[in-house]
Amino acid sequence: SIRIQVQSQDEFRHLGEQFNAMADEIASLVDAQRAQAQRLSGLLRNTPSVVFALDPHTLNCTFISPNAEALLGPAGHADPPDLEHLLGSIHSKDRATLRDGLLAWRERGFVGLLSGTYRLAHDDAGQKWVKLHHNAVLDDAGTVIEIVGSCTDITELHHAHTQLELAASVFSGAREGIIITDPQGCI
Repeated sequence: SIRIQVQSQDEFRHLGEQFNAMADEIASLVDAQRAQAQRLSGLLRNTPSVVFALDPHTLNCTFISPNAEALLGPAGHADPPDLEHLLGSIHSKDRATLRDGLLAWRERGFVGLLSGTYRLAHDDAGQKWVKLHHNAVLDDAGTVIEIVGSCTDITELHHAHTQLELAASVFSGAREGIIITDPQGCI
C-alpha cells in the first residue's frame, strides 16, 4: 500500500511537471501571437494602402484596416469603416461602375484579379484618385472563402499620366516642327 502511494505521488508529480511545461508552452505561443498581432496592427496603420476583406456571398466588409479614414475620409456612422464607407467614398459617377464590376466578377466565379481606378468623393482640395485591387482567397478545395483587397492613392500618378497624354496629343497634332527648350532657351 505504501509502495502504491509513492508511485502515485511520483506519477502526480510527473503529470504536474508535464502540465506546467504545456502551460509554459501555451503562454509562450500566446505571447508570440500577441506580438505578431501588434506588429500586424502597426503595419496596417502605417501602410499607404487601405487593406480590406469582403464576404464572397454578400460582399459585406469583414475587415478594413485602421488607416482607412486617412485615405477615405471620416467614416461617420461606421466604426470600424465598412464597405459602405468605401463605396460612399467613391465619387458618385464611379460608384455604380465599382458595384457592377464586383457583382459581375462574382458571377464569373471571382476568376482573376479585379482592378479599377476610381475618383474619391470627399476630397475638397481637388480630385483624388485611387486604385482598387480585389483577389479571391481559396480554401484547399478551391472554394472562394474570402475576398481581399487594397485601395491605394494614385493621385500623383494619375495626374502625371494625364499630363503625359496632353503632351502626346500636342505632338501628335502638330503640323510643324517642335523644339523643346529649357527656360534659358537651350535645346
